[in-house]
Amino acid sequence: MRGVMGCQPHHTRAFYMSAQEWKLVLDMFILREYYLNMKDKNMTVCKLMNKARAKTRGAALVEFALTFPLLAFVLFAIIQYGFVFSAYMTLRHGAHQTARSLSTAGSTRTSSNATVVACSAISPILDCNNLQAVQVQSNVINSANTIQVSLSYNLPLIIPWVVPNNQNGQVVLTSQAVYRTN
Repeated sequence: MRGVMGCQPHHTRAFYMSAQEWKLVLDMFILREYYLNMKDKNMTVCKLMNKARAKTRGAALVEFALTFPLLAFVLFAIIQYGFVFSAYMTLRHGAHQTARSLSTAGSTRTSSNATVVACSAISPILDCNNLQAVQVQSNVINSANTIQVSLSYNLPLIIPWVVPNNQNGQVVLTSQAVYRTN
């Protein structure tokens, strides 16, 4: 029984190689002989590297075509969630500003006044027309009078297929703030 290049194998089982593996072994021996017979060694190394690269030239394109949709989805998800996070932080700021404004002495604690204050707090980034609900409640916590403000906002999504559980391309954001009244 003969192995690779006519050498005896070290084990008793037959040594099998696929046609592609045989071609690779043959190419290695041909390139080795070519390298040993050349006088300009630097040119040979470049040619050997180019020949090795030529075999994998289309592989990068195929890998890119397979991974691009996943990378695009991740990129769009990062962008959309950045917008959602920015809108949530703005809405949270609006709830705190509204509760702070209504908790001061002498302020009128009506829903219309709370809506005006909330719109002025969120208007640089968010649209007041999408402000769904402004709720104001007065409570007593540990014998202290408090005011609780809840804001609800319909955020239209720029890339709706990235955010799960959206309704008609919108997601509802809510925020609450509780302040002690003076």
